[in-house]
Amino acid sequence: MTDFSNSMLSLAIILSSMFAIVGVMYGLLKYRDATVKLPVDREQLARIPAYGLQQQIQDLQLDLMGSMMMGLMMLHILVDALISTLRS
Repeated sequence: MTDFSNSMLSLAIILSSMFAIVGVMYGLLKYRDATVKLPVDREQLARIPAYGLQQQIQDLQLDLMGSMMMGLMMLHILVDALISTLRS
């Protein structure tokens, strides 16, 4: 029972520190959003600044994830073929 209580205590410490850090980050971001001065009024913008750049970055991220998944699948196929060759 002491192992369970020790593990729960360590989990509680880790989670509480994580929530504390997230809370500080949230407060800092809210403070920055309240005090930042933009060259244009945000309400007048039709879309957020650097919208096109964000779309390009997201497209590249999806391409990278697709390539990584394709590489993993090819590696899996290669390992399966190698194992089946070694067994026979």
